[in-house]
Amino acid sequence: MSQAYEQLLALGGEYGTYTPAGKTGRKVLALIDPIRRTDALGNQSFLTKTYELWIVKSETEGIGSVKEGFDTFAIKLNQGDAAATALRITKIYPDRDQGIPGDGVGMWHLEAVA
Repeated sequence: MSQAYEQLLALGGEYGTYTPAGKTGRKVLALIDPIRRTDALGNQSFLTKTYELWIVKSETEGIGSVKEGFDTFAIKLNQGDAAATALRITKIYPDRDQGIPGDGVGMWHLEAVA
């Protein structure tokens, strides 16, 4: 198990279905967080239906590639939801963390919209 995967587990990552464009979806672990906006007075609010996702960058423990605008990640956003909500991947953030040298696995940092 990679350090990136262990971090997602420790931070409360949840399993959802990642579906690459034109392919079959599969369960992967992801950390999902609503995107916050801060106004000029320092007040924070959440952007409607916009989320940040962190997924292990690996074919075996997460996903190996991402196609913006086409791939989706489906997850129940609230405990009481009857069905999963499909979030469309809209942005790949630049790499900041490639993992520990020698680990071979970093994380995708993505933006997704419901």
